[in-house]
Amino acid sequence: MKQLTCEMCGSTDLLKQEGVFVCQTCGTKYSVEEAKRMMIEGTVEVTGTVKVDNANKIQNMLINAKRSFDDGKYSQAQDLYSQILNEDPNNAKAILYEGLSIGWQGNTVNYTMDNAGNAAKRALDIAYKQEENHQVFEMFVLETLTGISFLGTALFDLCMKKVRETNENFSAKTKALTQKLKDMESFDNDMIGRYGIGASNSNLRIRQVQQMQQQLKTDEANTKLTMLKYSKLGENTVSIVYDVFEKAVDMISDVSKYHAQTYDIIKTLISKYGDKFNGGALLTKINKMVTQLDGYYKKVAEIAIEKYWEEHAEEKQQLDAEKSAIMEEINQLKSQLEPFEREISDYRRKREKDVPSKAEKDTVLNEINRLRNEINGLGIFKGKEKKALQEQVNELNARISSINVAIENEEKEQIKVCNDKISEVEERMKPIKDDINKLQTRLAEIDYELTKDRSDEVPEDRSAETAEVSQN
Repeated sequence: MKQLTCEMCGSTDLLKQEGVFVCQTCGTKYSVEEAKRMMIEGTVEVTGTVKVDNANKIQNMLINAKRSFDDGKYSQAQDLYSQILNEDPNNAKAILYEGLSIGWQGNTVNYTMDNAGNAAKRALDIAYKQEENHQVFEMFVLETLTGISFLGTALFDLCMKKVRETNENFSAKTKALTQKLKDMESFDNDMIGRYGIGASNSNLRIRQVQQMQQQLKTDEANTKLTMLKYSKLGENTVSIVYDVFEKAVDMISDVSKYHAQTYDIIKTLISKYGDKFNGGALLTKINKMVTQLDGYYKKVAEIAIEKYWEEHAEEKQQLDAEKSAIMEEINQLKSQLEPFEREISDYRRKREKDVPSKAEKDTVLNEINRLRNEINGLGIFKGKEKKALQEQVNELNARISSINVAIENEEKEQIKVCNDKISEVEERMKPIKDDINKLQTRLAEIDYELTKDRSDEVPEDRSAETAEVSQN
């Protein structure tokens, strides 16, 4: 028997853990059957065609490579994914993550976002052609969009940081040179004030000033070019992310079996990363595409509902008949409520009606106004008459206070009586309202049953539906 040797790293340090053999050096796992095969000595004669199944080996390699990628060891991850592609050139995950690994090793000097974008699009193409399971492809699409968005956002942020740093450095240099010019001018003015001489007109000073001014112009030009370079890199990053999103969404829009949740997740990605793109063409275009896809799937759902009820016509007829009967019964019950509602309206009006003491108060106030007018009409020599009239006014004003108390008490009593009457009427209405609520609940259940999504209940062949939607 041969000694167990790891096919990945060549190590012989393998231990059995939880039913499988694990390489203690690189972490590759081997099943018992694989270990037995690796330990066979001698030559085995085989006739016929032999197919070597290295799926488990590839899977182990993918696990190890992803571990390196998640740990931020992008150079190591790139090498591991390259080894996988040597074994399986069309492995979509390896293509995607090799590109992302290269992308994460880049920066504004060594710009590698193009590699990541091209790899993501190529991986989508291969997965789209190979993967028959729509749900698996959906997950790969979301994995791709998440990976490229995260990378693109990080690089975009780096570009914008470089733009800010370049501008800040130029501002600092400008401030320093400007201060130096001011200091030179201040020194010259001081020398002239003290000794009547200065260096401001000397050839040396003129050359110094000209050199500093030229330096400012040169720095400004270089700063603009550098900021433009970083801005262009940021714009290019946006464009690459946009291209991958557009390709992915177009792929999903061509197939009628994807789930609405996928588009919700795409919207979440846009919401999460879209602010990095300043609300530009990427976010606008994808939002428009997602809106169109929402409409597409809404139409697919409508067609599925229509086809379902074509196949369950008898059940639909029963539900429609029940719905009509319920609506008619609800209308009849509502008509029974109308007399009660009129009675409640009457009590509400009575509740707001003026109480008897309010009329008494109005009469007293009118009498007070009449007496005051009479007082004002008397001449200056009618003091005795004025005094008598004023005493009547004072007596009436004293009555107003007691009338106000009476009004308050009468209003409280009137409100209480009317509210009690309204409660009595509402209590008599309650059985009818309860019946209506029960019927409305059943009506809502019927409406839900008639309109709920039937996409999962119709036959799997949706080509006819897709054609019908496309025509619309």
